[in-house]
Amino acid sequence: MKTIIDNDKIIILLHNKYIKKDGLKEYFKHILSLLNKKYNIEFNGYYNIDVYEDTKYGMVLEIKNEDLEYYNYFNQVDLNINIINSTFLYRINYEYLSKNINNITCYKYMDNMYLKMDDDFDFIHLIEYVDIVYGEKAKEILRYGEKVNIWKRWLY
Repeated sequence: MKTIIDNDKIIILLHNKYIKKDGLKEYFKHILSLLNKKYNIEFNGYYNIDVYEDTKYGMVLEIKNEDLEYYNYFNQVDLNINIINSTFLYRINYEYLSKNINNITCYKYMDNMYLKMDDDFDFIHLIEYVDIVYGEKAKEILRYGEKVNIWKRWLY
């Protein structure tokens, strides 16, 4: 579980974790409890949790607190969970790309290279070298990015 704490939201990357429809609220309350213990974050109020799910990677959770006084006054936690099927793209540096990956479709967008994983490509060795892009940003890259094929013969 990798956690990124931003000013207005918390992003959690869960590799090889997938949505189980039963016990959904309890699962996310458990996640909030883990965050409380690890980062000493007090959770009370109304939270929107956007769950981006990808069959190859797992899940990315975006947790955002909505400032509603009613919930804060009574020290309650209420969760609004949105499950969003998303294409995940993986931003990677050119250097690593040219040395270690071939015969895969990439997208070039704003001087960055993004991988779109095929079902048969095992990318577990790439996890530490990539940044995950999902949701609207991934849609934007797929729509406006230049499709590039990386072939071994280009690497000489």
